[in-house]
Amino acid sequence: MLSFVRTKERLRRARRRRALDLAFRDPATPIIHLSFDGGGTGMFAQLSGCIQAAEIAERFGKRPVMRLMSANYRESGADPEWFGAFFANKGEAQLPHDQPATVMCDGSDLPTKASYTTRQQAKDLFDRHFAVRPEFLDEIDAWASANAIGPNTLAIHYRGTDKHTEAPTQRIDDVLQRVARYVDTLEEVQNIFVASDEAAFVEQACRGVAGLDVVALDDSSRSAGDAPLHLQKLHVGNRAMGRDALLNCLMLAQCGWLCRTSSFLSAWSAIFNPEIKIAMLNEPYGHTTWLPESIILPLADRI
Repeated sequence: MLSFVRTKERLRRARRRRALDLAFRDPATPIIHLSFDGGGTGMFAQLSGCIQAAEIAERFGKRPVMRLMSANYRESGADPEWFGAFFANKGEAQLPHDQPATVMCDGSDLPTKASYTTRQQAKDLFDRHFAVRPEFLDEIDAWASANAIGPNTLAIHYRGTDKHTEAPTQRIDDVLQRVARYVDTLEEVQNIFVASDEAAFVEQACRGVAGLDVVALDDSSRSAGDAPLHLQKLHVGNRAMGRDALLNCLMLAQCGWLCRTSSFLSAWSAIFNPEIKIAMLNEPYGHTTWLPESIILPLADRI
């Protein structure tokens, strides 16, 4: 029975790859229209798939239009496509009204591999084909101004809950001590912004680090244990949780330094701001070092 199931899955994957290859090579339209079924993956893992598709689309002389279908960031009964609630496809106006979307499940379905090698290249890909919806950018600008977040702010991102499957877990008190020692080597840091999916980390950090004031966004939810918020499928609050993730990522990108544990969210803050200085608090395991993490690690400090 198991062999039969595996055979069916291989056939489905082969059909997807064939359909995608034909769609990328189709000369009849300037757009590659993709429905990305992200399953249980997080927002920024799926966004990484979008820019991989965008780079490959450019090789075929096309622009991408993405539809992301994961249940993680929508409410029950809402449209299954959630990408448009947070981001815009710049190629949308060129999409023929009758061009259907071709399904991809992950980057291995694509006809070739992405090859961008720097954070700036990744940002340029995003900027050419996608955009954050302006209401979120306005909200970030207002909050950053009100809380003095900018180039003299050091950011901390601590990814907990299920991340132990991809990178070694770090103790909260140990992380904050290491960050405090790192801050002592820097003269320009004036305050700290902290983001985390774990309530305990935010609560402890906000008591102060290295004698500096620490601020955090008022997220709609954080985990009180090791249950990941973004893998709970359809439930009330999913859209707000997606907003939390995006705003935290964008706020991290406002800062001058980023002390981070491995995660797609903070990796994307380093793409939105390719000049931010990175210090790693842990590293992903070899088999989980994906893009864009693989282009961030070689130039990051270790603390």
